This record gives sequence, structure tokens and C-alpha cells, in this order.
Amino acid sequence: MINERPTGGSVTVSPGSGIAYQTKFYVTGSSFSDYEDGSSMSFYKFGYRLYTGGPITWFHEGSELQTPSF
Repeated sequence: MINERPTGGSVTVSPGSGIAYQTKFYVTGSSFSDYEDGSSMSFYKFGYRLYTGGPITWFHEGSELQTPSF
């Protein structure tokens, strides 16, 4: 059985703009809960798609205790 995506929550990127390969961006996800039992999410992955239906490129995974920067 595959778990459904989480509900609620938000993702924040700071700063809101910068220069590729020069600016360090901080990505934070908060207040997500499990679709099936409502529990808080403690592990996550960040990724992106270049186009709808395209492959996902994952660039970070971790726990709620970490604030990744790129």
C-alpha cells in the first residue's frame, strides 16, 4: 500500500530571489499532517519537476529537526 501525500502545511523559501550558484536558499516545510491518521510529519523530501508529468528530481531529504539550505 502506498501512503497518500500529506495534507495542510506550507513551504517557505528564503530569500525570495537570488543568483543561481551564489545565493544560499533556505527551504522550510511546516504544519503538514499524514492524510490517513492526522499525525505530524517528521520526515520529508524536497524535489522539483521541470514540466507537468516529468520526472521528479529530489534534492534533499531529512527530518523536521533540520533546515536545509542550497
